[in-house]
Amino acid sequence: LALYVVRDKGDKSEEMMSGQTFHPGDRLRFLVDTPQAGYVRIIGQEHSGNLYACYPASEAATAPSVPQGKRIVLPTAVELDHTLGREWLHYLHCSKPLAHGEIHLKAGQLQHPSSCRKVSFLLHKRPRQARSP
Repeated sequence: LALYVVRDKGDKSEEMMSGQTFHPGDRLRFLVDTPQAGYVRIIGQEHSGNLYACYPASEAATAPSVPQGKRIVLPTAVELDHTLGREWLHYLHCSKPLAHGEIHLKAGQLQHPSSCRKVSFLLHKRPRQARSP
């Protein structure tokens, strides 16, 4: 089980590592390793604790089925908002369909059904440095 985060930079992209610095406005795409076919959801968790949907992009959508495989490209991208600080991306791989409403925080920890496994990725969101002339 693995989550790969790719930052698009114009006409090229770079694979990022958990814990690296990101900036408001960065555009991210996701690839996943799945140990077996199942249902995939990626949830963002802001520093404040607010949760938001990354994949599928709508909280109303049920997690889509994904086949077993390595580095499966998810057909979505997200743009980071202007909230700064530590932010987590949680990749949930479940044996049953998963609705966004089944996920919540308890004492700052993401809670999810036992039919799911989770991998997390840390973003440090900081403002962009002004370029010197």
